[in-house]
Amino acid sequence: MDIDKIDPRLKQALDRATVNSGPIQAVVVVGSPAGSKPLPPAESEQMLRNLVDRACKASKSKPSRLVFFPNVQSFSIEADPKLLRHLLEDDSIDAASLNRAD
Repeated sequence: MDIDKIDPRLKQALDRATVNSGPIQAVVVVGSPAGSKPLPPAESEQMLRNLVDRACKASKSKPSRLVFFPNVQSFSIEADPKLLRHLLEDDSIDAASLNRAD
């Protein structure tokens, strides 16, 4: 993912995070494959699930909360910083922002 597409508040929350700091909430928007139209909702949700599953396996962690918005190819996630960092490395991520600041 292009680092400039990450909300500065999310970057800051991830930079400040420690092992014991708890989960971070974020909203993530995923782009369509290059040059294609947005996916139908069912395909979009499957793509989003696969993306989150890959990040879960890589980080050996699971989100505390996860809500998909397949009509707009996005989701809200509450997860530990390690999982979010893995997620944000994916090139399909179009944008990510902090959902809630404590």
